[in-house]
Amino acid sequence: MLPELNPDHIFMTVGKSTVSQDEDAEKLLAEMQQSAVWGNLKAVQAGNLHIMPQWVFGDYPNIKSKSLDLVEAALIKP
Repeated sequence: MLPELNPDHIFMTVGKSTVSQDEDAEKLLAEMQQSAVWGNLKAVQAGNLHIMPQWVFGDYPNIKSKSLDLVEAALIKP
């Protein structure tokens, strides 16, 4: 589905929110990054892959506000 969308930016988290470092998820991401499908995505080619902290996709109002700040900072490049 991701190749069909071929987004300009990708925002994602890596791993479980209950684990400070999820080695299995990091390994899976590394494998995915080696694939031709991943390498052909516009966002990847343009360097617009944004790894966000786990909490960024939470539902609490104060988290949503901070999450928008992080997304805005990622989109506005110096």
